[in-house]
Amino acid sequence: MFGIGSGELIVILVVALVLLGPQKLPGILRAAGKGYAQLRRMTMDVRSTLESEIRKADEAVRETEKQRAEAAASADAPKEVPGEAAESAKPSSSVPETPSETAPHADAAKENTNA
Repeated sequence: MFGIGSGELIVILVVALVLLGPQKLPGILRAAGKGYAQLRRMTMDVRSTLESEIRKADEAVRETEKQRAEAAASADAPKEVPGEAAESAKPSSSVPETPSETAPHADAAKENTNA
């Protein structure tokens, strides 16, 4: 309590008793106690309000980060065109469609027969 030891507190109370008198001292101590209690209530109210606002701000930051992560994940995902979905569902044929897909020895065989 304010760094005051019990011996120092007794000295302060004795000096206050001598200076203020026995009739005024209880009323002054009562008023000081009420003021101290009111100060503590106001301090606790301010502290709880600040903690509540900080908690709300942290939740808002987390929500924003979550939305950004979801947006980044959806941007990284391959976008599917409606026509491509139907084409990918078709079974592929076993016949190669372009010459690059043919075997190299087949091209060599064609050249030998033409020569």
